Amino acid sequence: MKKLFIAFSMLFSISISANEIVEEILQLEGGEAEYKKVIEQNSFMMRSFDFGTFDADGHYQLQDLETEFKNKQEKLKEKYLSWDVYKANIINAYENTYTEQELLGLRDFLRSPIGKSILEKRHQLFLLSGQSNQRNVEKYINENKKLWDEFGKRLDQLIE
Repeated sequence: MKKLFIAFSMLFSISISANEIVEEILQLEGGEAEYKKVIEQNSFMMRSFDFGTFDADGHYQLQDLETEFKNKQEKLKEKYLSWDVYKANIINAYENTYTEQELLGLRDFLRSPIGKSILEKRHQLFLLSGQSNQRNVEKYINENKKLWDEFGKRLDQLIE
């Protein structure tokens, strides 16, 4: 029984330690403020639509219904996209992916001058790579459209 208690205690302490390490890593990466910035940048996908209804006199009533739906939308956002929900998921993912030793190494790296530099420059890197990818997608769309236009013309020739 004593061996079981010691083993359980060791596992529990490793879990708490790993949890604390991941929380520190999240803070080094920008933490809650960075997460909220990402959510806000993508909020266009979560905007509510203008809804309305008519009252008994046939007047259009928008405000109450829109407010109701915006409140419901905010509750959904809090339920599924809050910092606490994200943090719990990411801590679980880190703990299931890395050993405690790897988490310590990652944390120490992110504390280092090179790690700090990488964290500071990652937005610039993502922006530049995103712009490059966007240009490639646009090129693909344009060339693919030309290809399908040619396909359509050749198909028309075969049918005639």
